[in-house]
Amino acid sequence: MVRGVGEDTRVPVQPRVPIIDPPAVGADGSRYYITVLEARGESPPDDLDEIRDRLVEDMRRKRAFDILTGQVGAFREAAVSGGLDAVASLGAGSGVTPTVATDVLIGKELMAPTGISRPDPAANRPAFRAAVVEAGAVLDPLAEADTLGGPETVVVTPLPSSQSVAVAKIRAKRPPTLEDFQRMQAQLIVQGVRDRIAEAQDGVDPLGYTAMVGRLGYEVIGGGRDEDEDAAG
Repeated sequence: MVRGVGEDTRVPVQPRVPIIDPPAVGADGSRYYITVLEARGESPPDDLDEIRDRLVEDMRRKRAFDILTGQVGAFREAAVSGGLDAVASLGAGSGVTPTVATDVLIGKELMAPTGISRPDPAANRPAFRAAVVEAGAVLDPLAEADTLGGPETVVVTPLPSSQSVAVAKIRAKRPPTLEDFQRMQAQLIVQGVRDRIAEAQDGVDPLGYTAMVGRLGYEVIGGGRDEDEDAAG
């Protein structure tokens, strides 16, 4: 069963067409290119045994996610008082090592490393990016890096789609320049395509009227398209 390739679990797969972006990467850096030979369309399982292991795993993940979201307040307090390393230390002994990345650029449409550390792809979700942008809206763009402080610089967002909780501590607010946009344009396009694929996998038509209105920030005046169409008819 194909459940994820490389670092991204949102990979479009077409039978008998090699998956080259992204490749699966081994612990030694080796790259593996996979071809799915056969796929079965969405359908009920043939019997319970076919999905028993998946059900058990899903129940365990759901229970673990519920425990994780119950610690949101503790994560926020730790981030305010001791930074992201303090948040990571809360998981000591759990068998799970949280990913801590520094110098990460986060915008409404993009999360990209600017240093040598790389953020966990599980955190690269529209809900988390939007929460960071919203928190940054009230911060001073002229303040020097690491001079900002207080609870308003901390963002904690549960992410059901990746069964995780993302935590950010904003070091500085830096509106992108034209040069920044030109440099990141290719990444923005790739991220936009991935977001649209994720929406489609969640049952949302990414090119539908409602999705586009929300994505572009438009405000519907006068009741919406359905009423306008009824009136025209």
